[in-house]
Amino acid sequence: MSEYSKEYIEATGLSMKPDFSFRREFKKLKEGYTKGIICEGFGTKAIGKFNGELSVLLMDNEETTLDKLINNYLNRS
Repeated sequence: MSEYSKEYIEATGLSMKPDFSFRREFKKLKEGYTKGIICEGFGTKAIGKFNGELSVLLMDNEETTLDKLINNYLNRS
């Protein structure tokens, strides 16, 4: 079953219930830890907390921030 984040649903304007929130999961993480989180819409596979920042790992192993991920998604053609 596909899973979609709150942030993806907000960015796309879909009218469905999110399965999780990146920001809520980030708050639960201890510094230096990662957690596997798949968002089918954004193509993510994990998040991490490094130096107090939310880091997102994409399916192609590229690392980015959540804000950059959302902006890149919104600006793609």
